[in-house]
Amino acid sequence: ITGEPADDWMRAKLYFQTADATHHELIAHLAYTHLAMESLSIATSRQIPTNHPVYQLLSPHFKFLIAINNRGNSILLAEGAAIDNLMAPTIKTSGNLMNKAYREKSFWYYSLLNDIEVRGIEPKLLPDFPYRDDAFLLWEAIAKYTTRYLQRYYPDDKAVQQDIYLQNWAEELGAPLNTRPKSDFPQAPAWFPKELVAASGIEPQEIPSYPRVPGFTKIGSLKQLIDIATIVIFTCGPQHAALNFSQYDYFGYVPNAPLANYIRPDTPASLEEILPSTARDLEQMQLTFALSGINWSKLGSSDFIQFADKIDRQILAHFQSDLLEIESKIKSRNQQRSLETGVEYPYLLPSRIPNSINI
Repeated sequence: ITGEPADDWMRAKLYFQTADATHHELIAHLAYTHLAMESLSIATSRQIPTNHPVYQLLSPHFKFLIAINNRGNSILLAEGAAIDNLMAPTIKTSGNLMNKAYREKSFWYYSLLNDIEVRGIEPKLLPDFPYRDDAFLLWEAIAKYTTRYLQRYYPDDKAVQQDIYLQNWAEELGAPLNTRPKSDFPQAPAWFPKELVAASGIEPQEIPSYPRVPGFTKIGSLKQLIDIATIVIFTCGPQHAALNFSQYDYFGYVPNAPLANYIRPDTPASLEEILPSTARDLEQMQLTFALSGINWSKLGSSDFIQFADKIDRQILAHFQSDLLEIESKIKSRNQQRSLETGVEYPYLLPSRIPNSINI
């Protein structure tokens, strides 16, 4: 930083990077993994018994999700916290951006295959894209795992349609909120003064007409159930890992991607005036280092997925074997990437992917 005015191209790059960082943190990361999966976690616990096969399959991938989201409310979303202090949008604008993005994305576009198509990142258009190529290996392995597991319990579509717990689960997730029973929502205790209910915000005063999970529908086939389970496990595992554990590498050097710039884009200014202050620079480094530095549990680990049934454990063992093969394949790819570009893509190595969203 020389103190000389940054040229137009430098300013354009900085503001683009800040916009990209904002989308990464608020939408791709927070809205499309943490918050999207929270709705499914809550409905799973509320509607499906703990001994139900779908609960047994999905619940290990929700472990500590609500806890970390609650923690995130204080360290990220509270007044004076990270979003308020470091990011370009205000807290209110950040909330509006996340809410709009979440409501506009159908559940089915959390599928890696649909996401690749919608974003126009197919191999024929973008031959070399490490995220896509490594994620596809994991998507296929998870789909094979969920297919083997669910075919044991649902021999045909009729078995899925007649599972009342599964259908109640789908109904809670897909029905407009204003059609759901009052018991679905927070309620003030009977002893709480009625005049304080509205002021406290304990009970929602107006129930919106949108569903908890946009695009979620009645489950009418085994294939649909397999797709749902694959989306959930992929989002809670590989997708979140790719977004979370890359943060420090991309955002730790603040001039590469500042979370906010401090001069209007059309105003000539020096880099020192545009970029965050030294104090905010250090806070961005600390935040992204902390979020990227805690890796607890491992995708597919028997320490966290503890099936009681012998055949289910065998299915899990096949999944674990597939993950070992993927680990070897990605390591080989990374050696080649390092030779060709000097940069590896380590974020989707199975050994580095947690089994749930817990950071």
